[in-house]
Amino acid sequence: VLLPVGAVIGLFLIDPWTAAAFLLGAPLLIALLHTFTRRTADAGADYQRAQSVIAHRLTEALDGAETIRAARTGAREYRRVLEPLGALAVHGRRTWTVYGRAAGQSALLLPLLMLLVLAVGGLRLHAGAIGVGDLVAASRYAGLAVGIGA
Repeated sequence: VLLPVGAVIGLFLIDPWTAAAFLLGAPLLIALLHTFTRRTADAGADYQRAQSVIAHRLTEALDGAETIRAARTGAREYRRVLEPLGALAVHGRRTWTVYGRAAGQSALLLPLLMLLVLAVGGLRLHAGAIGVGDLVAASRYAGLAVGIGA
């Protein structure tokens, strides 16, 4: 978080208008990160719960291997241990869907945010308020600032 915050401060030092352009889009970036974090945590927790059930059942089966062998219930135990595998697959796919959506949304939002900063910087350059070096620096700082979204 320090690097993007420092980059926004750098934008302010170059030109407050370029920083304001970035901050205009920042709520969308924050909303994207918040949604991604919440959904990832939910999907990850569900995945870990299903994985834990499988591990617990496998541990039980290994502890009682001799009894299972003597009772000839190996096939039933095999099905019991692996029964949550379907749920595990569902949660795994959900996790990757969350990642995919976030990647798609950030692939759209981050360049637009960069474009907004560069457009404002270009207008400020045209007005003579900043120099070419300032615009280049603003583009680099904007890239660092949107890096938290990646």
